Amino acid sequence: VVYDRSELQQKVIEQLTRKLGPGYDLIPPSDADISAEVDSVEAAKNAALLKVVVTTSRIRNADSADFNRSNLVGLSAEALSSYFQSFPDVATVEVQFYPFWVTSAPYLTDHIHILLKK
Repeated sequence: VVYDRSELQQKVIEQLTRKLGPGYDLIPPSDADISAEVDSVEAAKNAALLKVVVTTSRIRNADSADFNRSNLVGLSAEALSSYFQSFPDVATVEVQFYPFWVTSAPYLTDHIHILLKK
C-alpha cells in the first residue's frame, strides 16, 4: 500500500479544522504527530483502509465567545489579567492601556483590542 504522506497530512488538517468549532484555531500537526497503519486491504477494488492517529492541539482565537469584548468593559488591569488567566489554555497575560493615565478598559467595545500570540 502506497499513499502520499503530505496529502494525508493535508486531509487530517482539513478534517480537524471542520470539527473545531468557532473560537478556536488548529495548531497544525507535524509529520511526526501523525501515524498511519493499514487497517484492511481490498485488492479487488484496489483500495485500502488506513487507521490514522493524530496528536495535536487547539488554541483560542480572538473570535472566541469567551473573549467577548462586552465582558471586558470597565475592568482594571488586574481584573483583566485574572479573567484571561482563568482559561486553561492562556499562558500569560499582558494588559496595556493607552494613553498612560487610563486605568481601566474602555467603555466602547470597538476600542478594546485583543492580541493573541500563539
